Amino acid sequence: MKIQIKRKGINTIEIPLNAGIYANKVMAEQLLSFSFQTSKLLDLVVGDTLLYKGEEYMLNNTPSIRKTSRFSFEYDFAFEGPRHLLSKLFITHLGARKFSFSGTAQEWLNFIVDCVNSKSSGWTVGQFEDMGRVTIEFDSTYILDALTMVAEAMKGEWGVKGKVISLKKTVGTARALTFKYGKGEGLYSLTRKIIDDKKIVTRAYARGGSNNLPAGMRDYFTIDGYVEKNVSIYGLTEGEFIDEEIYPKRTGT
Repeated sequence: MKIQIKRKGINTIEIPLNAGIYANKVMAEQLLSFSFQTSKLLDLVVGDTLLYKGEEYMLNNTPSIRKTSRFSFEYDFAFEGPRHLLSKLFITHLGARKFSFSGTAQEWLNFIVDCVNSKSSGWTVGQFEDMGRVTIEFDSTYILDALTMVAEAMKGEWGVKGKVISLKKTVGTARALTFKYGKGEGLYSLTRKIIDDKKIVTRAYARGGSNNLPAGMRDYFTIDGYVEKNVSIYGLTEGEFIDEEIYPKRTGT
């Protein structure tokens, strides 16, 4: 069985689904990862997508390729589900990455969905339950980490189905096993883990040190704006550059 790979909506290559390892865990990874050998190099680039179980998965990291013989290549790569976009974007409030917010589950979901949609599109609020009100402070925190912090503070769980985010006491049963589709073998547990590459940052923010801070600025020197590169190729992935030597310098005698 083959599964179709697309690039910007256009069909490219097909890869063997029976070489795929599927993992979908509560408040954790959602992956369709592959490890197999082929006689030729594959046309795979970051940003490629596939459709699986009604959801779009994206290749967010460069495939690992090892040449095992003159005409044999071993590939390792993973397509990630929609929730992994949230691990690439900072949670922000009025443009600030350092802030605190207080809310109920519904208020947190509204806030988080608004934040995601300011950088992406199509995200909506799912189910939620009354679990009280919590206040959390963030400092250059990715949205997925922020969602986990909120869920843990409320002693609940978050869930993402497609682009719908829910926050409840329980969203599902945690799966301890990862499964592989094997020809004629059904499903069986595996111990192999996928190692993620470093993120390809396409929007970089910067912040400096803590010396000579102007009035109204606390903790560290905030540098306005950001630098973008290759967003059209790799999609939006935010990151932060920190240099303690950047701070307001006094001049004069």
